[in-house]
Amino acid sequence: MKRISFLLLLLIISACKTGAAKMERIYALEDANQDRLYLLEIIRENQNTHKLGDRPMVVIDHQIVFHYCIRDYDGLHLKKSAIKSLKIIQATEAMKNYGVAAEFGLIEIETY
Repeated sequence: MKRISFLLLLLIISACKTGAAKMERIYALEDANQDRLYLLEIIRENQNTHKLGDRPMVVIDHQIVFHYCIRDYDGLHLKKSAIKSLKIIQATEAMKNYGVAAEFGLIEIETY
């Protein structure tokens, strides 16, 4: 019985985490080289300092491009060279403007 409970708990915990492959699919840029992972590296750095959660919202030029509830998400459609500025906003501040959809924090991107 304890073994089944442990396995069930492990399954629940793993289902709550966003896997590395899924994170890459969500946050990868359109670049072909290492720049493809530029945004993902920034996210991971900010997750390590607890500024961002598992699936931060992405806003590009004042348009919501990704948040964890979007069903028909097909990528950021953005190259690193198009990024003029990038701002990380922690969840408590982001939720003031975007509600619960920003509960994992927010990445605001302005393009050229």
